[in-house]
Amino acid sequence: MRAVSRDGEWSDTAHRRIRIDRLAPEVTLVRDPLDPDGNQGWYTVPVAVTANVTDTGSGVAAVEISADGTTWQPYTATLSFTNDTPETTIFARASDGAGHVSE
Repeated sequence: MRAVSRDGEWSDTAHRRIRIDRLAPEVTLVRDPLDPDGNQGWYTVPVAVTANVTDTGSGVAAVEISADGTTWQPYTATLSFTNDTPETTIFARASDGAGHVSE
């Protein structure tokens, strides 16, 4: 890149790296404890679920969760499930500063 003044004088050449964010963030739901302790894949102890998000581009702008994959709400803290919680499926997604949304 070079600039020219009104008098026609050229500046020195400058180099700038241009980076374009083309990838959506990646979301992983992590359970604690990781493995069920009961029969046929059921938990008998409380379970905490955390959404871990990584983005190598413009940075994470928002993280959302859903129980049906359609209605989304902001993810603000680890989710806790106990024996009082009905069977639940959790979805999570994240968006970045470039507007990319994870699957």
